[in-house]
Amino acid sequence: MIVKLKEEFLTGNYDGMTDQEVANAFNATIEYEADSLTSGQIYNAIAPAEFQALSDTERQYVRDIFSLGTVNIQTGTNARTILLAIFGAGTATRTALATAIRLETTKAKQLGINIPVMDYHVTEARNG
Repeated sequence: MIVKLKEEFLTGNYDGMTDQEVANAFNATIEYEADSLTSGQIYNAIAPAEFQALSDTERQYVRDIFSLGTVNIQTGTNARTILLAIFGAGTATRTALATAIRLETTKAKQLGINIPVMDYHVTEARNG
């Protein structure tokens, strides 16, 4: 862990921060969007009544997306564009899909550190 912290200090901007401030920054929650969802995750996010209300063509588009297995849902992809067009703002399905793609991590976890970073870890990395 200390080696990973030292490496991060070479590339990150931690000058002027106390050891506790750096530890807090490493442990702070970072929200990001998943790059993909499984078709099962998408299926479970779709409100049955909203699916039934779709036109035959829209239902076929959704079924096509289910057949992909793992679905790239990054901004600008066909699957995301289609799902957003079919399930409009304010629908239960769109809300559930937005929740499904929202993930959380920390800077420490991004670096492969799976325990909370403490101020004494930072002190050791800076001085060691």
